[in-house]
Amino acid sequence: MSLLVSLFTTSATTVIAATSVTLSDADGQPLAAVGVAIYLDQAAQSTDVAAPEPAVIDQRNEQFAPNFLVIRAGTEVSFPNSDRVLHHVYSFSPANVFELPLYRGVLPPPIKFEREGIVTIGCNIHDHMIGHVWVVDTSLFALTDANGRATFDHVPLGSHRVMAWHPRLGKTGIVSKQMVVTSDAHDAELVVAIAPTTSQSRALSWHDAY
Repeated sequence: MSLLVSLFTTSATTVIAATSVTLSDADGQPLAAVGVAIYLDQAAQSTDVAAPEPAVIDQRNEQFAPNFLVIRAGTEVSFPNSDRVLHHVYSFSPANVFELPLYRGVLPPPIKFEREGIVTIGCNIHDHMIGHVWVVDTSLFALTDANGRATFDHVPLGSHRVMAWHPRLGKTGIVSKQMVVTSDAHDAELVVAIAPTTSQSRALSWHDAY
């Protein structure tokens, strides 16, 4: 099944407000409850001045919760352990190599994700625990909701790349498409086809890690 990303823009003088991205399947129906990450990248941004809000990836029932997160570069992520068993969280991904040795109950210091890229995380004790963090260098990012839609406010005018990815698409599944938002743009539509990979039908293993 192909995923279609449709981007609609609304006219404005200085910014484009309430820009929405809707994911659809090959039949044009909304793709619900998948949680695909979407972000808009602009070459020169002056609005990202505030420090990013911290994030949390919990461990519950021997699973990462959430198991997929998109964050801005520089975000600190805490990894609490809500299970009764010990966990040993780590990543070999070049974008952020880290290790949190065996722990339970006591919250270890947060991990700061400084570099852009996809980070695959796992547990050294439970091989079935796999999560992903997509680190982007912009504040214009979101996960699609249960209706297959992501909404962005105050998108600046100019040239943007529209990026979309989900772990099921594998490490070659990131899609990039250029879009120019101008002051006279209205009801414009950009469609990006995301082809599924063989990893879509199974859980990712460490062989798929970055």
